[in-house]
Amino acid sequence: MKNLNKENIERMKRIAYDIISKELEKNNLDANIYLVNTFEYYIKYIPNVNFESMSNFISALKMPMLTKGFTFWHLNYKVEKPDIVIFINYFKKYKNPLLNLIKNCFHETKHYIQLTADDYDYIKFMRNLETILTEYDWNNYINYHDDFLFEIEANIYAINKTKELLKGKYPNIYKLEKDTIDKMEKDYNIDYMLYDAIEQFDRLLHISNKIIIINTYPAFDIFLNENNAFKPIKNIISNPNFEHVDKRIVHTVLSSNAFLKSIDMKKLSNEELVTLNESLQYTYNVYINQFRFILNSFNNNDININYFNQIKKLLIEKIKNINEYIVLLNSAKNPKQYQYEFIKSRLRKNNVEIL
Repeated sequence: MKNLNKENIERMKRIAYDIISKELEKNNLDANIYLVNTFEYYIKYIPNVNFESMSNFISALKMPMLTKGFTFWHLNYKVEKPDIVIFINYFKKYKNPLLNLIKNCFHETKHYIQLTADDYDYIKFMRNLETILTEYDWNNYINYHDDFLFEIEANIYAINKTKELLKGKYPNIYKLEKDTIDKMEKDYNIDYMLYDAIEQFDRLLHISNKIIIINTYPAFDIFLNENNAFKPIKNIISNPNFEHVDKRIVHTVLSSNAFLKSIDMKKLSNEELVTLNESLQYTYNVYINQFRFILNSFNNNDININYFNQIKKLLIEKIKNINEYIVLLNSAKNPKQYQYEFIKSRLRKNNVEIL
């Protein structure tokens, strides 16, 4: 299918529609599906969309020049179905257009699935966080597209689904493209393993004086007040929605540089210190595991020496930074009492009777 003549393009449209519609059906979802070339996009899609803002409209006009496709989630999402748009003509540049089309169909469908997750789900939290970042700095998103977790997750989902489909329906293509697929899978897994949610959260707080964060997505309201300043840990813990929040969200926020610089550990209660310690220990272990992963990847020739040295240096700094906060925490207010309370809390969690 190297030659994308009219017949092949129509066949690709049928394949794309079949993939997207079946994937939506499996997840009990529905969407408007647009499988278009650039000309069709401007005459069939743009005139029929009710854009909520001029910036959305301008971004939509640029889309054929920037991407293979996109998922547009309307502001009035409870009434309007989202749009999944695939630019069919984009794939003519690939050695195997069908492989890349299939992968992109799964990728865009995954973006829709991400948006339907619970508001206190970790992936949804990060998707919302990164959505704010992309709206604030669109060029950064375009230039570093695969550094965002919602894109990494969609990439992994898409390559796994593509492998499954090709093996069953197009075994010849799978055999021909196996090395390419394996390389993609390996690269996406590296992206996932080295992703740093804290880094993204700190980026968000860095621009917080220029945007409104709370009342946009519910999970943020647990941690921030109307001035985008952090609430005290005791208020965070006592929030009625705190028990519904994925622990990874809590660890991301409480281990962020923005949060840690905003508190005085000597003034924290034992309960607050225990909560903070859990997040710091979790983050420390994440960075240690990433360090081990990068060593293993380098030893297996999955990454080159330059990339290895770059990531190694960053991880050493992150590990040292978190460790410094752990040391501060352990020397905080009444350390002996704190450590006693911390040990007791651990024993209680393991159902050990405390006298």
